[in-house]
Amino acid sequence: MNINLSRIMAVNNNQVDLKYQIDVESINYYGDKIIISEPASLQGKLYYMDEKTFLDCAISAEVKVNCGRCLNSFHKNLATKLSVELIEEQDGLNIEDEDKDDIILYQDDNIDLAKIVREQIIMSIPMKLLCSENCKGLCVQCGINKNEEQCQCKLDNDEDEVKVDFRLSKLKELFPKD
Repeated sequence: MNINLSRIMAVNNNQVDLKYQIDVESINYYGDKIIISEPASLQGKLYYMDEKTFLDCAISAEVKVNCGRCLNSFHKNLATKLSVELIEEQDGLNIEDEDKDDIILYQDDNIDLAKIVREQIIMSIPMKLLCSENCKGLCVQCGINKNEEQCQCKLDNDEDEVKVDFRLSKLKELFPKD
């Protein structure tokens, strides 16, 4: 979804309110497929002031992801706020690294809102996605989902202790138990 900035930049202190539902394709996130369940919501404003163009908005989306412990799929709401300056991309434009977070580059007086929403969804995904804080995960021996069934596996000393591959068992001596 492209928005042409030329009419906004025509008048100083001009402002356009934004309220869009944007379809975003599924995202390949480090090998995991993240499905956007419903169109993402973008609400905010686009304004031109002192010969600069700014985008200030809130973005929210519901995604379908897999739990990092039990691998079951679940729905998660993601929400983020974005406040950036829009700068036309030019050859030789030199932007310092510390300023790049507050700037979005555009070409030919057009910005692509779908691309911005997609990037913000990716940036708001937590490092570890869990279906619940109390998720017990999978048994390391039999692979059963411990949230749904109780497994009968006998682990060494501690129920949660992970069996170490015999080829790496010598490394265990490096970490004495207290």
